[in-house]
Amino acid sequence: MKEVISAIRNEVKTLNNLIISLNSKQWQSPTKFKDWTPEIIISHLYYFDLMTIYSLNKPGKFDEEAKFLLSTYVEKKQSLPRAQKVLERLKTSNYQEL
Repeated sequence: MKEVISAIRNEVKTLNNLIISLNSKQWQSPTKFKDWTPEIIISHLYYFDLMTIYSLNKPGKFDEEAKFLLSTYVEKKQSLPRAQKVLERLKTSNYQEL
């Protein structure tokens, strides 16, 4: 388990260093991954980390977010608009808030 935790910490550090190195234009520029921006990718990762925490510690909040996700999947047929809805749901304005 210690090895897994260490590996995750190293990945987080690497990702954090990459994010910090991006300027505002790069943060908002589409990537090769489904045309998602780094901002959308990071918000997606963060949101689903929150969902894991909610599932363990806040079942009511988890249920609320699950309903939001289901309605978003019904409403938005493409992955980019879905991811944008998740970003809006987080109500963040910059990478430091993520």
